[in-house]
Amino acid sequence: MKLFQYPSAFGLTSPSPFCVKAEVLLRMAGLEYQDVRVNDPRKGPKGKLPTIEVDGRMIGDSELIRHEIEKRTGFDFDAGLDERERAVAHAFARMVEERLYWVIVYSRWMDDDAFRRIRKSFFAGLPPVIRSIVPVVARRQVRGYLHGQGLGRHSRAEVMEFGARDVAALASQLGGRDFMMGERPTSLDATAWAHLQNIAVPEHESSPLRQAVRENERLMAYVERGRALWFPETGPDG
Repeated sequence: MKLFQYPSAFGLTSPSPFCVKAEVLLRMAGLEYQDVRVNDPRKGPKGKLPTIEVDGRMIGDSELIRHEIEKRTGFDFDAGLDERERAVAHAFARMVEERLYWVIVYSRWMDDDAFRRIRKSFFAGLPPVIRSIVPVVARRQVRGYLHGQGLGRHSRAEVMEFGARDVAALASQLGGRDFMMGERPTSLDATAWAHLQNIAVPEHESSPLRQAVRENERLMAYVERGRALWFPETGPDG
């Protein structure tokens, strides 16, 4: 099995929460895989990453990767959860992926200081002439995605407030437990941890969203707990 994902950046195993989620799922299930780093999302069957290759098939989208793992191995990421708890886990995961993710995108691409770092990290390897054009075009595309999704129609303060409310909901769900649904990790943790880590770890990001995570001791302990469990080869800040 091969996992195709974006290269490491900002001290993160991947700057894409969905790539991190896919890798966590593979590690939770105890599967061996080859980690393949690519910059071009067009390598994926749906024009995005992550993607896994298994038995000659290319499967894109982190949720479809989860379904493939479950189908192939019989591994139940939500073992021990009753029907209602599975519904809660599903709903929280969709909150994270369908709104909090877009707040992350907004904070990285629409904030001028953050975008300068994005530009330096993501596009530094391009030839000079192309390097001056591609980031501008990419930022315009991201702005269009945000507008189409709806989040980009709000003010920066409103967007950050949306994100802070999602972070607060995750903190409340976590409570004093080790993981989001109890004392063992579930599918929700693959999603929630990947996104919270992407918010908390990069030292260059000074957005209110990062502040909301960094100031919550329980969430920061959760971020470190997940790192030690799934990525012990990285340091405390990676």
